[in-house]
Amino acid sequence: MSIEYLENNMEPYFKTMQRKYTGPVFDAHTHLGKVEDVRTMVKYEEEFNVKKIFGIVRDTESRDKIKKEFPDLFVYSIFPFYKRSFTR
Repeated sequence: MSIEYLENNMEPYFKTMQRKYTGPVFDAHTHLGKVEDVRTMVKYEEEFNVKKIFGIVRDTESRDKIKKEFPDLFVYSIFPFYKRSFTR
């Protein structure tokens, strides 16, 4: 998702959206990709007062990069690639 898309489509929505609950939030299911994309996602998560995120990653390398930048924000789960998990 590009920054231009977000600014043109998401920003107006977030600025006018009214929420009934404004307390702390736990995001219980988020797929994580590149750190650059996670940075953008975190910007919007902060708008909703998200304090902790359950992040699903593909490998430990991705997790480690994200964890370095956001050390206390995520609880991680690694989604296995089944093709690599089994041998014949």
